[in-house]
Amino acid sequence: TDGNGADPDHTQTIEEESAGALVAFRSREFTKFWTAGLISNTGTWMQTVTVPYVVDQLTHSTALVGVAAFCTYFPATIVSPLAGSLSDRHDRRAVLIWAQVLMMVMAAALWALWATGVANVALILGCVVISALGNGVTIAAWQSYVPQLVPRSGMLSAVRLNSMQFTGARAIGPALAGLVLA
Repeated sequence: TDGNGADPDHTQTIEEESAGALVAFRSREFTKFWTAGLISNTGTWMQTVTVPYVVDQLTHSTALVGVAAFCTYFPATIVSPLAGSLSDRHDRRAVLIWAQVLMMVMAAALWALWATGVANVALILGCVVISALGNGVTIAAWQSYVPQLVPRSGMLSAVRLNSMQFTGARAIGPALAGLVLA
């Protein structure tokens, strides 16, 4: 090492580090997956913000808002271990697609309930629970699918970009939900 504790044989320029951070995007499949994930996760966060607001508007009950939040997260906790086994035994891509389709159908159902004026708390919570089950399956399959999309040399980049995508969706989704609700 040099006097600063750095190994001169393993130093990288900022340009090399930046290129390495994005190397996973060289995989067309990873790029498509990442983009679709950003869109899907942004929508999920929009739903996570919007459902409690809608429940509050319908009922003015903070207890039911709490029930809605519970229904958003708890089912995923229950199904995740089973979903991990499902992802290990079946094609992960197919598992992800079916889980995402289920979540998309539930999001469309929530919109349809609201748009037609037939929304009630029971129907909303039913859709939220089903969507949360799909999310639990997605979480398990997602983490095990990413390594299939990039070569081993691109794994660190893929993990970084995947984390950035989740964090970005977590910031963008609630912001868009606020705009839509306003």
